[in-house]
Amino acid sequence: NNRGCVSTGGSEHVYDTWTVKGVSAYSGSLFVACLHVARIMASELGKNRRCEMYTDLYHKARRVLEARLWNGHFYAYDESAMSRGTLLSSSLVGTWYSVACGVGDILDEERVMKNLRALFKKNVSKFSGGSVGAVNGYVSSPMNVSDQRNFNIKEASVGISYVLVATMFQHGMIAEAFSTLEGLVNSLYHHYGYAFQTPESIDAKGRFRGLCAMKPLSIWAVQWEVERKEKNAIGDIFGKNLDEDIIRKGGESSSGTMSEFSESISENSLA
Repeated sequence: NNRGCVSTGGSEHVYDTWTVKGVSAYSGSLFVACLHVARIMASELGKNRRCEMYTDLYHKARRVLEARLWNGHFYAYDESAMSRGTLLSSSLVGTWYSVACGVGDILDEERVMKNLRALFKKNVSKFSGGSVGAVNGYVSSPMNVSDQRNFNIKEASVGISYVLVATMFQHGMIAEAFSTLEGLVNSLYHHYGYAFQTPESIDAKGRFRGLCAMKPLSIWAVQWEVERKEKNAIGDIFGKNLDEDIIRKGGESSSGTMSEFSESISENSLA
């Protein structure tokens, strides 16, 4: 829209019956991330005018998203007054995408960490005791009756839960990442036995929608972060981050040492 960030109405994301109003955390953060990646691609190709255009759009969209959705605790589901207290499990999907591409984060780092901690506390731990991944939406406002009645909000989308785990890995929340992943694996494989029939989503009672879904293949996003962190740790040992060139142009990144990461994995093993 003319404010600088993608803004629509209706169901314009992966939640079939859950509508949005104005700027939303899901589509908005992906939009900002895509602009960030586009400006770096333009820079790499020597398209300076394109780079300037995408950079201007990126900063404008980011300002709008931060101003419209941040409520002091997390990025709200959308900008409507009714959804100010609704925390979406995929509220940081744009952050995940940008960091996974190796070009750094797109949002305020302190806010992202605060949002991640809220997601683990509310969407994961308070949803069936953390045993089924992250519930799509956590409604903290009693005014938001429409969200509370929507079936999409009361279930966990398996693929999105895996993306959340990957995002936790990206930001050093190793224990929380393994805890969330453990709940998913125990439920999907050991308790309910879905295995290769893993569904699109599952609720707290094990009821599912959409067997043999494709979105749970995002579990590879978790593997990607584990391998990428190990790769960068090896680079750090030799005094050079292997993503240094693109990170220098696109943002900042940090990674622990190989021993620190291996130690974290050992302490939080699923075995």
